[in-house]
Amino acid sequence: MEVIYSVSPLISDLLKEEKFREEFYHLNTSPDRQEAEKDFGENYCIVQEEASSHSSTEEGAELWGVYDTDTDYYVIDTNCETKVAAIRQYFNEVNWDLSSYDNQVCEYWLITEWLATKLAEKGETIEQDFIGLCIWGRVTSGLSIWCDYVIQDIYNDITSKITA
Repeated sequence: MEVIYSVSPLISDLLKEEKFREEFYHLNTSPDRQEAEKDFGENYCIVQEEASSHSSTEEGAELWGVYDTDTDYYVIDTNCETKVAAIRQYFNEVNWDLSSYDNQVCEYWLITEWLATKLAEKGETIEQDFIGLCIWGRVTSGLSIWCDYVIQDIYNDITSKITA
């Protein structure tokens, strides 16, 4: 219900035109956050979720931060609302180029705003206003969408809230 239609041919053709290619360049690639997280894990850092009562978010909200595991001090405070935001902040803080982890987008899908928000929270390539449409740049192809790790992760988030 949240994935409406494949629009790969349409988006690919539009991205060939200069006026769209420059504005929507980010739809061509998607950072591999898992690979990036693995690399800075080898740098003795972890991305971790912590309960926080000193934030501007709702009380009891979970905030993310990156920690140095061999010195037990915060590399970055837990002030990020998502894991993706914590990874981005860490890469900015240590001046690493996150674009070196880019994957080529294989397919473009028209999706609902709800799914666009959920996918964006997971670090997926999303454009919420591509000529009035919500577009997901999917980096996999050949398998059903429900097989994608990110879709299963969103499903698990939803079902864990229902059973809690």
